[in-house]
Amino acid sequence: MKKSLFLFLFLIFIFPIKINAGNFFITSYAFNDSDAPAIASKYDIIITSISKASAVSTMKSLKPSMKAFYYRDALTYGSTYYVLDVNTGKRIVNAKWGWYLRDISNDRYRNDLTNSVVSTLGSNTQFDGVHLDDCWLSIKANEFYQEGTSTPPTLPSNLVSNWQTYMTSLIQRVKSAVGSKLVIINASPWASNYVAQCDGQVDEGFGHANWDNPTYFLSQSSWVYHVNTLASVSANSKYYLTQSGVKDGTTQEQVNDLVLYCFASFLMGAPTNNNAYAKHYFCPSLRYSNYYWYLDWERNLGNAIGNYYQISGTNFYRRDFEKGIVLVNPTTQTGKVVLEKAYCNLAGQTVSEIDLLDHKGMILLDCLKDTTPPAPPKGVKIIN
Repeated sequence: MKKSLFLFLFLIFIFPIKINAGNFFITSYAFNDSDAPAIASKYDIIITSISKASAVSTMKSLKPSMKAFYYRDALTYGSTYYVLDVNTGKRIVNAKWGWYLRDISNDRYRNDLTNSVVSTLGSNTQFDGVHLDDCWLSIKANEFYQEGTSTPPTLPSNLVSNWQTYMTSLIQRVKSAVGSKLVIINASPWASNYVAQCDGQVDEGFGHANWDNPTYFLSQSSWVYHVNTLASVSANSKYYLTQSGVKDGTTQEQVNDLVLYCFASFLMGAPTNNNAYAKHYFCPSLRYSNYYWYLDWERNLGNAIGNYYQISGTNFYRRDFEKGIVLVNPTTQTGKVVLEKAYCNLAGQTVSEIDLLDHKGMILLDCLKDTTPPAPPKGVKIIN
């Protein structure tokens, strides 16, 4: 999550895969404390600003099993340790979000940030850990400009060439210092060296990224990599939080298709140990100021039966559940899938074969089993 300094408040809510088809987390920059009981009644994890400590206490009193994390950016702590342009000495500003880059190569910076996290958690014991944002794999000059100009900076060569070493050190130091508290980072799915040092990660571009147009998709191989990383990391007692979305200006039909495609992709890799969670927001201009809920997420598939697999002779993928199946086509190809028996689609129609269009996901329910979704929660803002 890359955001400006005033956009640091956000919350994440999650509920368990054993109840419905998946686990979900949702971000918002602000929520009313009066929403706390409704939030606690449905979700199992919240990530929010430390200013929401009172609301967190209310939630955890209602649901002691709920875990709470507070937000901290890895690259923007404090009012010192700025990275300066090598040639001009100007401070370096993030081109998209407007924050000033701090120097993670400075051991004192890593130490001060760590001490701040430890102190914050010590003073706010209702939080179970910290969420470290912006744990990048690399740093590029074209993502910044020199303060007061539109000119990209010249970054210190040592910072660029040893970036992963310094970031790994930072994550290690925070995790070691917080002890039994949890550390979840926002990092690339290719950041296995980072994830090994902490308790889990966020994958911001899962299925379809919020910064991409509705017609742009990951390649088949990249889709497989994301799904496999979700499965492997979460199966290894780590948290894995997948985030999906799309740019503003998308049609409602495109939004509906993307919601189902990304949710079905999540279900391909989600384990039954409750370590994997999904977030889908499809109205980016409101993504941090509302809750989102799609009733299709409540379809009760039961637990997964085995891992996902590629359907023979196709580029389509399938996973079987106790009460239905999930299909995903992560390619530009289209084709027919002949099923071994009749299933019910989400509209209640019985189907025994389907045409799976490009970049589409599908949930099919066992018509003979109880597939009635639970009622939507009261007190939670819902977008159908």
